[in-house]
Amino acid sequence: KRNDGTPLDIRRHTIRVHELLRHVYSLVPIANMSSTDNTRARDAAKKKLTKISKILETMLGTLSSQRNELRNSQGNQQADEERTKANLAAINTLQKQINHAFEKEIPGDCQ
Repeated sequence: KRNDGTPLDIRRHTIRVHELLRHVYSLVPIANMSSTDNTRARDAAKKKLTKISKILETMLGTLSSQRNELRNSQGNQQADEERTKANLAAINTLQKQINHAFEKEIPGDCQ
């Protein structure tokens, strides 16, 4: 755990998800190019987005498991409760960001 009580794996997941989402946002415009534009670049972008989608899907499952673990292991102490709330909020934020990418950004044929 870090000094602020955030479990390192949640911290790592946050960094990883944000890194993956940056890739998504840079690849989407390329993947959505018209078929008369650079086909090779478009196909490569779609292939990368498909790979990233699978990773993000796995991350959603991992985050759900961690959320459930946190809920089940809530301590009675106030400090633990506050930390748990903060960690749950971090997980919820990551899940929302991933779901937004699936709903609004990543083309359906790349999911």
